[in-house]
Amino acid sequence: MKPSIVIVGTEHRLQAGHAECSDDQHKGFRDLLDKICKKYGVKHIAAEMSEDLLIDFGTTGTNGKQVAKSLKDIRKNSYVDLSAQERAQFRIDRVSLNRTRTSAQLTAPQFAALERLAEELRECI
Repeated sequence: MKPSIVIVGTEHRLQAGHAECSDDQHKGFRDLLDKICKKYGVKHIAAEMSEDLLIDFGTTGTNGKQVAKSLKDIRKNSYVDLSAQERAQFRIDRVSLNRTRTSAQLTAPQFAALERLAEELRECI
């Protein structure tokens, strides 16, 4: 029996296709995704990333999106992290967090903890 969900973990730079990773690294990751998709009959690739944050990585689409486009059996590619608009709505966006840092006079370690907590919150919403 084939699994319902296959999870592949990697760092965001490689996932996003960032220039800091080599062409060989990107190709190797796409090849791995391609192999997994074919082996398990994957129909949907979902990236734990927000599409509007891809600009931070200097790209417009993930390696997963490229694989999804290349395989006829994949019906959907999506990004499952909150968008910038959604983060702002919940006040866990960068601007709101920095306002909190200033108004509460947080030290660097305290602000780093706040950012980690906000990241965990984003994962739960």
